[in-house]
Amino acid sequence: MRLNKYLSLCGVASRRKSDDFIKNGRVKINGKIVKELGVKIDPNKDEVVVNNKTCRPPSCTYIALNKPIDYVCTRAIFKGEKSVYDLLPKKFHNLKIAGRLDKNSKGLVILSDDGDFIYKLTHPKFGYKKEYIIELDKFLTREEKERLKKGIKLEEGLARFDKLEKTGKNKYQVIIHQGWKRQIRRMFSEINQHIYSLQRIKEGNFSLEKIALGKYKEINKKEVL
Repeated sequence: MRLNKYLSLCGVASRRKSDDFIKNGRVKINGKIVKELGVKIDPNKDEVVVNNKTCRPPSCTYIALNKPIDYVCTRAIFKGEKSVYDLLPKKFHNLKIAGRLDKNSKGLVILSDDGDFIYKLTHPKFGYKKEYIIELDKFLTREEKERLKKGIKLEEGLARFDKLEKTGKNKYQVIIHQGWKRQIRRMFSEINQHIYSLQRIKEGNFSLEKIALGKYKEINKKEVL
């Protein structure tokens, strides 16, 4: 991580102002003054001191929630709607969602106030995968499977599954890393298939497992990334 970004995360100053601190010799890494801009540090190993005070970023919060159907993933208040934030204590209402689920879907939703964590978990370039169990109204034909395998053209580009495997009657395990808005439902809609139920059971390395429906658990980001 760049030194100026780390100082910004610690609340010392903006990145631009942090560069001024570095150039003026007010920053030490492991006891040595650093004046070079663009220096990178390891937050888990290096000690950073500004004006003789050790810098540490505020601790972040990570929540795993088992979202029920009929709850929306937004803080906005709409008459008659229930939000996932209604399932959390007020102290967690500032957290942002790392990958939303639509109202008619259920399963794992991860929330945090760690912007870097959310970016890594949700941006396709990092390759963190999301796993779902879906149930269709009818079985997939060979032709439909071939279309899904080749990819479905959506507005964002060519949508592909990393894995599509049958697990039961009209039930499938789906794994993706793209994570575009309502991507799975839109892909099946393009082949005239309707998803009867959709549940996310895994994000990154974290599995839903023993979290009861409508309940949450505080977790560590290492469990996810």
